[in-house]
Formats: sequence, C-alpha cells, structure tokens
Amino acid sequence: MSLNFYADQNLTLKITQSSPKRFLFPNKGNTKTSQLFLADPYFSTCSVQANPADTILNLTDTSEFMDATAIAATSSGYATAVAGSNVIQYTGKTQSTLTGVSGIASTINVTDKVYPWYVYYTIEGGNLTIVPVGPDLSNYQIKVALGSTPSLGFPGLPAIFNVYQINNQYDIVEVYLSVQVPAGADQEFIHFELLTNNLYRRDINDSTPYDPSEFALAPTCELYAYRHDFALQLPIRLLPASRRVFPNSPGFIVGQYRWRGSDNRNAAAIVPANWNIDPNTIGLEKFIAGIGFDTDLQPDHLQQDNDSIRMVMHRGEYFTGANRYYLPANWNLEFFPSGLGSANMDGTVTIHLANSPREEAPVFVGTYVLDNQGFYEQGIHYDYVASIHNPDGSMRTDLPDRYYTMNKATKTITLNKVMGHPVMFLGAVSGESVDYFDVPIYPIASMDTVYIDQGATVPKLYATVWTLDVEKGTLQLPNVPGSLDNEPVFAVASPMVAVLYDSGPDDTREIETVDFNPAFSGLASGYFYLQHRKQTPSSLVLSCDKPQIPIPATQASIIGLVAYGPVYFTNDYALLSVTAYGPVPGETIPNARLDVVVDPSTFSGTINYQDPLSDTVSVVTGGDGTANMVFIPKGGFGIYLPTIPAAGGLGGVATTSITNDTLVLPADVPLSSIWNIQEGWLVTTYSVLDNNPLLGMVGGNPALGEVPWVTSGTPGDTDYKTNGERMVWRIGGTSFGPIVRPIDAQDVNGHSYTSSLFNGNVRKLIYSDSLPDGGSLANVGAYFLTYIQRVLIKMHLENSNLYSNSILLQMDVPQLINDNPWLILNDQIQGILNQFRLGFSV
Repeated sequence: MSLNFYADQNLTLKITQSSPKRFLFPNKGNTKTSQLFLADPYFSTCSVQANPADTILNLTDTSEFMDATAIAATSSGYATAVAGSNVIQYTGKTQSTLTGVSGIASTINVTDKVYPWYVYYTIEGGNLTIVPVGPDLSNYQIKVALGSTPSLGFPGLPAIFNVYQINNQYDIVEVYLSVQVPAGADQEFIHFELLTNNLYRRDINDSTPYDPSEFALAPTCELYAYRHDFALQLPIRLLPASRRVFPNSPGFIVGQYRWRGSDNRNAAAIVPANWNIDPNTIGLEKFIAGIGFDTDLQPDHLQQDNDSIRMVMHRGEYFTGANRYYLPANWNLEFFPSGLGSANMDGTVTIHLANSPREEAPVFVGTYVLDNQGFYEQGIHYDYVASIHNPDGSMRTDLPDRYYTMNKATKTITLNKVMGHPVMFLGAVSGESVDYFDVPIYPIASMDTVYIDQGATVPKLYATVWTLDVEKGTLQLPNVPGSLDNEPVFAVASPMVAVLYDSGPDDTREIETVDFNPAFSGLASGYFYLQHRKQTPSSLVLSCDKPQIPIPATQASIIGLVAYGPVYFTNDYALLSVTAYGPVPGETIPNARLDVVVDPSTFSGTINYQDPLSDTVSVVTGGDGTANMVFIPKGGFGIYLPTIPAAGGLGGVATTSITNDTLVLPADVPLSSIWNIQEGWLVTTYSVLDNNPLLGMVGGNPALGEVPWVTSGTPGDTDYKTNGERMVWRIGGTSFGPIVRPIDAQDVNGHSYTSSLFNGNVRKLIYSDSLPDGGSLANVGAYFLTYIQRVLIKMHLENSNLYSNSILLQMDVPQLINDNPWLILNDQIQGILNQFRLGFSV
C-alpha cells in the first residue's frame, strides 16, 4: 500500500529502508529535531481521453485502486476514484482500465491525474498513535521524543494524533520528533524506527465492517543516526580582507548572518540602532545621499518584509550635496502633462491632485535631472514665491511673483507657464541589437523624436521605432539601419511635471524602495542611506576561485580574457563570483539582476544546476553587490564529424599522405586544447557505430525495442550530432590495444604545429593510418573527437547593453568514454573501464 512516511511536505522524499531518515551527531552527542509527514500520494494518469458518459477509463496503472468486486453486497458494491471535479464510480478493473464507470461529468484529458479514493482507519477505532521502537533505544540510550505539535512528549512515549482515519485525498499527518544520541565513539545506529498502530483500508463509500482476518497495515519510518568525528572534508572559501565588516561601525547594526535555512529564511537578528548624524564619523566618502539632519528625520524601527529589511522613519529633511530635500511620510508622487496641449487660454496649466497636501509641509513641483553618477537632482523647479534678487543683491525684474499657486481646498495647482521641448543626449550606439538608455529628464510625457547625429555635414538619422517606459524613465532603441558604433543618440521629449507632496496625519514612512537585506551577501552590519538617485551598475566584474592558468597561445583568444582551471570532472566545481559596481568610486550595487551568457559552440555543463543553453540562468546581487554561481562540468565533451569528405569549409574526412588519414575540424581549436609539451596529445578519436540496437542502429525498429540511428544538424558543422555507440580507435582494432593518437596537427593554411608559420589554431588532425571504416567489426556512421574543453562565460545586466568581462574555464584532460552496454556504470556519465563486468569477456 502507498501510505508511507515522507521527509518533505511535498511528499517527494519517501522514507524507506534503503533511504531512512538520517541524523548526524558529533562525538560529544547532541539532540536533533525534525519533522515527518505521513500520507498517501499515489495517483495514476489517464492514457486515453475519457468523455462524459464513457463507461471505461484507461489508466497507466491501477495497482492501488480498490477491487470493487471485493466490496461485500452489504456495502455500496462499487469503488470510487477522483479526477479533477469528477467523482467516478466503477465496478471492475483490469491492469490498465477501470470498467463499469459512471460519474464522468467533464472531459478527462491524457496525462490528467486520477486518484483512488479510500480511507485508512485505525482498527481499534481510536486515535492514530506513533511510537519509537527498536533495540538501539535501550542498548545505546538513544532517546526519541514525538509529538503532534512542536511541543514534544517524554522520550519513548507514543505520539497521539486526534484522528482515527486518514483520507488519501486530503490528509497529511505531520509528525514532530527529536532524536538524542549520547556521547561516544564513531558508530552507526540503524536498529530503531517509528511504528504506527494497525490500520486497514476501505473505499470512501465502503461500509463493510472490519474482518479480523483482513490484512492490517502498520507503516514504519526507518531511522538512522551516525555519530562521527566532525573533522570532515569540507570545501572552504576565503574572502578578502576588504569583505570584513566590523561590529562597532555607526549606523544600523545587523546581527550574525547565516545561510538560508528551511525554517526561517535569511534570518538576521536586528539590534538597536546607533543613529549618528555626523557624516565624518561614518566617512565622507560614504556621504553620497545624506544622513538625517533635523531631529524629525530619524529612524523609528526596522521592519521585516519577507526576506527584506526595510526602514520606518520620521518625515523630515535630508541633503544631497548642497540641495535640500523633504522626505514626506504619507508620500504622493504624481506626474502631469504640462506641454502646449495642456495650457489654458491664458497660457497657464492647471493640475488636479489626488489628495490634499499636508499643512505647512514642503511641496516639490518640477522635474528631475539624472547626472552621470545616477543622482536625481532638481532640474526645472517651480518656486512658490519667486526670488526677486540677483546674487549681487540687485533686484530682478524678469521674474513673476509666483511660478505656481496652490489651492489645498480644491487640491489644484496652477503653473504660470508651460514647459518647452528640450533636446536630450541619451548616449552612444553600442552595436547591439537593442540599445538601452536612461532618459536624463524625469518624468516625460512622450518621446517626440529620436535621432542619431552622424556629423555636421551628414543629415540626421531618425529612428522610427522605440519603447519608452514612463514610470522607469528608460528607453529601448532597436538598432537603426545605417548607424555606426559610438555615434551619439539625441532625443526631443515632452516633459511632464512631477509633484511630490505629503498628505495624511502619519509622521512615519516606510522606505519601500530600499532593500536593506544583507543576508544574501554575508554582511554582518551596514548603513541605511537615503539615496535620491537611480542606483544602477556601470560595470560588472566576473572572477573565479580556480587558479589562473597560462592563456592559450592564439592572439585572438587572449584579448580581454582571464583563464582559470582546471575544473575536474569528478567531485569538483568552480565558484564564479560577479560584482556590480556603480558610477560612484568604490560603490557596489545590490539587487542587480544578471543573466549568464555562454558560447553555445563550446559550453556544456551546468551553472547553478541549470543549463544556460536551454534556460535563462539569472542571479541577483546581494547587499555587497556580489552574486555567486557554481559551475559543474559535464563529461563527454567533444565534436561529431561525418564520414564524408570535407568540403566548403565543413568538417569531415580528407587525405594528406594516405587515403582518409585526416580529420578536418568544423572550426579552429587552440593547439593547447589538442597538444602540450608536458602531456603530448590530448585528443582521443572514437568511431561512432551505427549498428547497436541499444544506442542507435540504421533501420532500427522501435517496436522490437531497437533505437533507430538519428543525426541532427548539418554534417561537418559544429551543430552536427548523432547517437550510436562510441568506440575508441585503438591499434589493431581491438578493445584493449594502444589508443591511436595523431602524428600531426595543421592550421587552416596547412602549416604544421611544429612550423614557425603555424597560427596557433588546429583545423586538421593527421594520423599514421586510414580512419577506421568499421570493417568486420561494425558500421562506422560518424567520428567523435574529444580534447580539452574550454568554456567562455560572461554576465549581462538585464535590460541593458552592459556586459561583464569574459572568463575562460579550462576542464581537466577528458576521461575515456565507454558506451559498451555490458558495463555496469558507476555514474551517469563515464563509468570505469575494466571493472564490474557482467557476462562479457574479450
């Protein structure tokens, strides 16, 4: 039966004798707590679409469905199943069907889940009980405490659950437990478990009384404890001294950081704030957006919002350089058109606010300007009362008395004039398919014209398509035909007027736009700043924890690259680290979303356990502007080559000295991936056989269990692939002779790697004998070549043209591939030669 204990609430980690619930203890002993789940997740799937009024339901499996014929006549006489909203009754079943079906009200599609509906009852008719049993409990003083809540009972006593039946459709019984192991030497404890009281299973509509001769079920949960010296081999990563955070820094101190846990994600203890308004104490180099000045702008408390920490502070004033800004509590930021189309008959513009501004609180009316460091400063600023004095003290006569008037009762503002249409410099053409720009004036109502200035004597090149995000103040410009890299891009816009004001009686405001969450990056303390700016990265730096290695010898491969390695195929990985830096010196940018970019022609493996060739692998920088990734290599890297002659720049077979003694590669490969002076030839050549019914056979019949021979891509190109058994090319054509290695490597111009004219890249490999054609052994459908793999990785800031530096990772020397089906493989990729042979000899 399918009623079992599971280690997770999603019921995917089933606890069995071969995979027990495990606990690890130090030699000094300890107590570990955990949680288990008792449930029956069994279901089958529909294999043929079932329609309303059908009397047969086809399933992939019916082993756990109740046998309706066994239900006594005193009961319902049918059994029950559920598929979505359909409650189905059936009177019989076969190995793959339910018969005598009724109750299908809506269509059941192929792969829809179908559940048998039954209930587990306690035989005694009382509560469900679970008790720890086993000789290890008494022999080694292991104590197991159980409970239906986190408040556990006395060790050794049963846990009593206030249920007498478990409905497989709805019920999951949560079991809380703790295991205590005393101090002692290294030892495994495998003879203890949890045991439920006896249960029997009935269809939901079966009222047949329990028969004592009927089979009783008592699910068990196998437990395992390992008491072991904690001096285990663990990977250790050392961070530079610059990453150290001192606990006595002024500002808001955050408690000890820990890794993500299942109970309380990104837990961080918050201690009382140490608020210091002296910027010299914090450091003038950090005074980029100001610290509270007046006593009303001060922290109230920190508030946790899911995985983020946010500040609640009193309204008041703060500074960005010489500019003074007001921080409202109940803030309102509204945008209004203020161009010619919005003007009244007298040339003024009337604005209707959503709320009434707070009495005696400042109001900002105008636009912002984005500077080269991402700060928003006042651009156009409408003053309530105009300044009528020049800097030298003389009177001005060219200004109105007021730039705007405000009526709080009617919630209206009247501007004395409309705005113009400024010309803005957006940036330069990057050469990418889409350019991303921050609009330097914020906000704007529309982008009227976008053009590229190609010089004083050349007409402007106007764009016809672009995407403007008014809320974010960004513009996406697809490549304009005829434009050249680094040419300046300008725009003419219709600005809007921004009104920032305070409303309502509250005196505190939650700063929602700041994600003060150091838990992703390992920080233990930090500051809280008000930043009147748009914080975006201006550069990305990617690095790796592997040692740097000599760069490959070709000039094209060394420009801008740093190489790391090797990365081994067994029990190894590479830790990649990317840091987003801002335009302010020394500034790092948190919450930057970055995507992994790889070279599809050479990449294989996973990054953060995802394949970037099929999925978008994204990371988000933490509080210190850094994000980490794990690269794990995949064995079996290589290229497939067809058996046809090479032509037209494609790979294949060629003749140098004797017939078909040469393999032509589809693309250049650096010599250092093929050969080096210390190890010699690093390339291994395989024949790909097309007559193996398990791995690929020409004319294979799937009905007979045979796998057909399949190819993909263009023969001779880098995307060419086949299936089939790969057999190492050995001298004499045996499975145990020396491996055949090349005798020469040539570049695309035919220069040998030993020649001073060799360009560093291999295009041809020459052997001392003709390439194998199968002969009496088998049919050769293709060739497969392995050599040292190198992958290129860089990072891309989403919705931008910003990329990091590229790094090159070099793998270990490739292991031999053995596709022999008679080997028992010890892993999913390679296996080990000459071990674990089963019924096969040479």
